[in-house]
Amino acid sequence: MRQIPLKQHNTGRKGGEPDAIVIHWSAGSGDEIKLGEYFQRHPERDASYHRGIGRAGGTAEYVDTANTAWHAGDGVPWDDAPGRPGRKINARSVGICLTLLGPVSRAWSKLHPERTLAATHRKRAIRGTLWERPTPEQVTALRAMLIELKAKHPSIRWVVGHDDVTAGKQDPGPILDGVDLGLEALGLRWLRRRWDLPGAPWEGTAGAPAPTPAPADRAPQGPASEPERAPEVEPDVELLPDLPEALPDPPAEERIERPAGALAAIAEALGEAAARGASLIRLAQAQPAEDDLPDLPAPLGDAGERPAPAPVTAPQTPADAAARAQGREPSKGAAERAAREAARAAEAARSAPVAAPAPDSAPTAHAVPEDQEGEPGAVS
Repeated sequence: MRQIPLKQHNTGRKGGEPDAIVIHWSAGSGDEIKLGEYFQRHPERDASYHRGIGRAGGTAEYVDTANTAWHAGDGVPWDDAPGRPGRKINARSVGICLTLLGPVSRAWSKLHPERTLAATHRKRAIRGTLWERPTPEQVTALRAMLIELKAKHPSIRWVVGHDDVTAGKQDPGPILDGVDLGLEALGLRWLRRRWDLPGAPWEGTAGAPAPTPAPADRAPQGPASEPERAPEVEPDVELLPDLPEALPDPPAEERIERPAGALAAIAEALGEAAARGASLIRLAQAQPAEDDLPDLPAPLGDAGERPAPAPVTAPQTPADAAARAQGREPSKGAAERAAREAARAAEAARSAPVAAPAPDSAPTAHAVPEDQEGEPGAVS
């Protein structure tokens, strides 16, 4: 038996030797070693067992049975149980924990049908009907442990469940119903509480309690809500699927805490910016690009570009010329006549057709007689 000592216990037992054995489940997937190591790492958890039995049949001792482990929950006096009244359940019992999940889901039961028990709990308020059953190795190890404990503590008379001594618990439930643990040969009796009767009286049975099958009107199902479980232990890799690792939380100094009002203002500003961006996109899509414009003809006339009209100078009369020669301005009437003449001349220039330029005339070379000496092509 593996020794994994825990600090969570009281030295000795108040009131004498133990007279009962309390059966628990761990509600976890680890074995008996991981269960003990978990409590060693977490001494702040005020819980412990005397013994643990794994699925493979391995056993471990956490608290010597001469001392009081903290395994039975509320620790109220067990006044209405057989034996000496006034003693608390932890002081008068040995706690044994089977490393089992307890209630399981339908998905789990389909993956492990040989390890699933379909039965109802004696506490009708517990709706779960699917449970992980103990392995044959666990049952064998439990029988051997009961023999050893009875020899060490002859005062032990009863075997009870955690759900029998503590109202809010459900372990071990129906998982040992119908399992022969050889109690009668050891002078031990199951002690069960009839939670279905007024006052929940105790009922002692000589052998193993009869199993309570799931009724036909209640289809097998997992727990309706999260059950009350023992402290979680490290998971067994063989029982869990491969799951992606969770992303770690950011350091505290990198977290930004903003009040709700500031977050609302930021969201409103982002919404307005998005609306403006959408409007600009629609405007850009509505205007044609420069490459999409059609080719327009240049503003040319029939014969090419129209030359700019030459400035027109109004004719000067002899009187105007004589006035300017003497340094005087022409008379008003003369200026008006000159302006009218200039306007008529400009209008005539604008309305006159522009003649196409004549083609360049190639220079005409004089023919050179063939019998004339000298270089041909000379121009006289």
